[in-house]
Amino acid sequence: MTAFLDARCPCGKKIGWAGKVTDRPFCPDCGYRPPQWALEQAQLAMEHDERMLLELMENEDEHTTDAAAENGAAGPAPGG
Repeated sequence: MTAFLDARCPCGKKIGWAGKVTDRPFCPDCGYRPPQWALEQAQLAMEHDERMLLELMENEDEHTTDAAAENGAAGPAPGG
């Protein structure tokens, strides 16, 4: 997943970038960057969360469509 990301360095500097978590740049103030393995774990967690949200949205769409059909919500009632 590509996104606009923000992080705060341990030195307090705010860092922003576009891309993946694993693309995090070095801090321009102190040069710190988390280890690559930590960034990869964070990226995997974000991708997992994204998949879960997409599944949840798909399930809600199906539920909403099913409920509307059960209630006869094909459109406004005539004369209503």
